[in-house]
Amino acid sequence: MAKVKALFYLPLRDSDGRDLRDDIEAALTDIYIRFAGWTSKAM
Repeated sequence: MAKVKALFYLPLRDSDGRDLRDDIEAALTDIYIRFAGWTSKAM
């Protein structure tokens, strides 16, 4: 099976200035569950 690398960026704040860190944590958890792993650069 070929390895695939995906890179995506998540904003830290929405257009109204609301902090999105809780949403980012939920997204990282979902990615880990779906794909059994991830590598993250420090925010």
